[in-house]
Amino acid sequence: MQELTLNSAALWNAQQTFFEYMADTGRSHLAEQIRTQLTPVEKHDNLRLSINCMVQDVDLMRTVAKEPHLSVQMVARNKATMLPLFAALRSWQSRFGSGQIGMPIPLCLFIQLCARFWGLNNQIAQFRVAQAKGCLEVSLEPSVLSSFNSTIAEGIATGMVMAVRDYLQVLPKSIAFPHEKLTDYQEDQYIKVLGVAPKFSHHGIIICYEDEDYDFELTEQVISMLSHFNSMHSVQFPEIDITQRTQWVMELLLPITEPTKCVVSQILNTSVSTLDRRLKSQKTSFKLILLQLKKQLAVEYLITFNKSASKTSNLLGYTSTAQFFKAFKKWFGQTPNQFKASLVTL
Repeated sequence: MQELTLNSAALWNAQQTFFEYMADTGRSHLAEQIRTQLTPVEKHDNLRLSINCMVQDVDLMRTVAKEPHLSVQMVARNKATMLPLFAALRSWQSRFGSGQIGMPIPLCLFIQLCARFWGLNNQIAQFRVAQAKGCLEVSLEPSVLSSFNSTIAEGIATGMVMAVRDYLQVLPKSIAFPHEKLTDYQEDQYIKVLGVAPKFSHHGIIICYEDEDYDFELTEQVISMLSHFNSMHSVQFPEIDITQRTQWVMELLLPITEPTKCVVSQILNTSVSTLDRRLKSQKTSFKLILLQLKKQLAVEYLITFNKSASKTSNLLGYTSTAQFFKAFKKWFGQTPNQFKASLVTL
């Protein structure tokens, strides 16, 4: 099994924020007790480190800070607008005569971009985004359950909330964590940062936003924005191959429109012929990646998010539910409803 990693800059930022927070709260002497025990890392190292480095450092920080909302307070100190994510947005905006943060981006698309950014930076957890029960639901799935504690869970969730708040001025309608309510829980501290009081002892980490219609036009501006993000990812994460990049673009586009080679190649800053050639060199094809992605997402929407076949059909870009049923039965030998029922009886 391949070791899970995170970008060293994320760990450096966590360490620096911790020392600043402890200094501001008059506890520098406590923070200094663990300085030499933390993972040695510099701001511009640009290395991939084991996620165990983050887990061990966070455990040390919790030991000396002794407060239930440590990561919420730490993350809240960081301005999300300083992230590379926002640098790409500002670069895109400048091409269209607007240098200000806040150019309208559909919430669903912005959250997908955030999820991609955090997923690449830190493999300790992965985001899943879907519409469910009248809201846009963002779930965080630990890559390794044993490496996930309450401080890390709350820190990652707070980072997402801050990014959406700082760029779109939108707050979540609810947040839920799987861990129990911590000792000395201070509800006002969470409301001040997150906008809502979180629920605890939930089945997972879920952030819900008011539902937003996926039905928006795929304009040249949107294609240009996605192209900017791909360029940023290519520089920051050169190890991500063309197959993975193609799949990510397809996943972004599916709820909006059927991905085509022309649009996907535009976003990937390449030509259709070059895209075909590079995928062929990795023993795959545009058609095969799209098919595998639709099958994967169909099961995820139906089972993980408990969506109806009709809603799943829409999210996968089918023009009719009947068309989706036909495709699903070809893939799995059952209709979506039969497939769900068979899993229930196992």
